[in-house]
Amino acid sequence: MHIKSHTSRYATRAGTATLKAFAATTVLWSFMVGAAAASGAETPSGAFICFGDGFAFATEQVPGWLLDQEAGRPDGLCVVGYRKPANSDAPGAALFKESPVVMFALVSTRFREGHILTYDEIQSATADRFRESKPDLEIRDGDPIQVDGKKVIVRKYFPRPVAGQNATGLSWDSFAYIEEPMHFVTLVLSARSKEEHDRAYQDFRQYVRTYRMITKLSRH
Repeated sequence: MHIKSHTSRYATRAGTATLKAFAATTVLWSFMVGAAAASGAETPSGAFICFGDGFAFATEQVPGWLLDQEAGRPDGLCVVGYRKPANSDAPGAALFKESPVVMFALVSTRFREGHILTYDEIQSATADRFRESKPDLEIRDGDPIQVDGKKVIVRKYFPRPVAGQNATGLSWDSFAYIEEPMHFVTLVLSARSKEEHDRAYQDFRQYVRTYRMITKLSRH
């Protein structure tokens, strides 16, 4: 089975603004790689490979989580992750939508109008879009992660709700920005509460460490 690997618009997880914010960023900056060129394939080892225009990368499941190539299909996501339910017959799309914490991968091209985008520009645009849903935004640096021979920068985008404020619709998000020659691959942890975020954070870091860029592409 094949699916698109890039986000164009978000309408999946009720109550979470993460993909809305990032999708709006991609519209503003035209970051995203063309979704029509992308597909995903599950490997026998439990990893997933996401293919795009001239690149491919793989990520692997971590204990206690499921990677799913179908649940993110409506949003053009190659692969999404959610906690493994103890007992549930619900389809993956429902589990992803209702999960209090999820992981997913985004890809953005580094080229815009003849300009090579830097990490600072990508991160700054992402922060600007988050501020529309999180006016009092706190940005923190996570510890960098060594991945596939490179240092990956982690940024946390947290709201600061005041006492008594309804937190519905807010999200606590960590982005791991993986810089490649032609693209940025961004692995994301998004939670509906800080407690859920912090509980999943080390799993997320372990997930980021499974990332591998694939340089020799073959679809056969």
